[in-house]
Amino acid sequence: MSHFLICPCVPSDLSDPESLTALAERYLSWSEVHNFAANTVAIRRRHLARFIDWCHERSVTRAREVTPAMLERYQRHLFYYRKEDGQPLRISSQSHWLTALRSWFRWLARHRFLAHNPAADLELPREEKRLPRHALSRTEVEAVLAQPDIDTPVGLRSRAVMETLYSTGLRRIEVLQLYLSDIDRQRGVLLVRQGKGNKDRFVPIGARALGWIDLYLAKARPQLTDDPREPLLFLTTKGRQVHPNELSAKVRQYMDQAGITKKGSCHLFRHSTATLMLEGGAGLRYIQALLGHVSLSTTQIYTHVSIPKLCEVHRRTHPAQLTGYLNDVGTPPAGPDAADGPSRDDAAPGSSASGCPLCGSSPPSADAAAPDGPLDPGRPADGLASPAPGDADRAAQDDASAAPSSSSPSRPPSDGSHVSVDAPDGRQGQRCPADGRAVHAPGDAASRPDNEASRDDDDDALFWTITV
Repeated sequence: MSHFLICPCVPSDLSDPESLTALAERYLSWSEVHNFAANTVAIRRRHLARFIDWCHERSVTRAREVTPAMLERYQRHLFYYRKEDGQPLRISSQSHWLTALRSWFRWLARHRFLAHNPAADLELPREEKRLPRHALSRTEVEAVLAQPDIDTPVGLRSRAVMETLYSTGLRRIEVLQLYLSDIDRQRGVLLVRQGKGNKDRFVPIGARALGWIDLYLAKARPQLTDDPREPLLFLTTKGRQVHPNELSAKVRQYMDQAGITKKGSCHLFRHSTATLMLEGGAGLRYIQALLGHVSLSTTQIYTHVSIPKLCEVHRRTHPAQLTGYLNDVGTPPAGPDAADGPSRDDAAPGSSASGCPLCGSSPPSADAAAPDGPLDPGRPADGLASPAPGDADRAAQDDASAAPSSSSPSRPPSDGSHVSVDAPDGRQGQRCPADGRAVHAPGDAASRPDNEASRDDDDDALFWTITV
């Protein structure tokens, strides 16, 4: 029987078949026999040991003494528990601890060790939907890859490992478990053996990463081992498998040398691969197959991380990006979204016959640039597409037959006067002749005394912006 990892001070009696310790051992042995992943068994062993320790502190040593109320108290214990650094357990960690208990007690009830399952109604905490906090840009990835000293065996190995991580998006344990025979250079793929969930899969690998692997095999690996029977691809200086934590510390060191302060190490390459491929146009299904995700919903988190296209659409369509605007005290905001025309401080109302009598803005020149670039000769200033040649007659007939609407926006007159229009909230306002998109509210800050215009709580001191 395998050893059970509990505190030596915790009383345990393996000779009692109904004790928590004995039943936990039987459950873990059953998991191993039924081919559960070794990492899963090790994690559940640690989780169950924690719970048994907690029960023994309360003089509970047998499984039949555990009640639903006790499990709820244990759940509260996990919630209020604080680690050595004073931080609470993450919600995901609490769920993992409780999931191990639910699986264990379900197994006990199914195999008739218990008359009923005390964890049947145990509700897990609602997990937070978090996004990957960081991903590296192309420039940052190249900066990290350039850090290892490739003149040394360890440096060349590190470069080959990171190139493989970046090219394939593998987890660190998957990379460290690669065999020499898992590389198919002719097809340009790697065989990932017993990945997460004990599942094998093929993943593509780029020619650049293969080149660094070949260089590592030719120059560095012979210095790490002289055993021709060693199947592992990446080895330590003693010819053994690289520990995952050792690899993470090495990658973190290279990131610090490159001046990258983003948190993480090996897994950052995985996030970066998915994010950059999505930005390059790869479909979610292909990224799901590459990363080995069982559910597409797991892959979809990268659609929330990769948003350059959303940013571009926002820049081209949001009215705050398309037009200038004035705030409620009459001062144009600083930055690229500021109004192109002169501010109210620069031109007094009514100072120019060709400008706006309320705000003093001057009408744009004929060759003025549009917010997103120079005006096209065939494009009207309002941003609407020019009608096709064949549509001119039909448009004229439609205009002749359609009655003008008092609520529809109209073009500002050439004489500099304002046109009465309906504001978005139903109030009446006047369209600025200098800027066909701007509408002044009655009592607008531009036409009121300075002491009145500075009132931040005055709802009438609004400057509406609409697009026609």
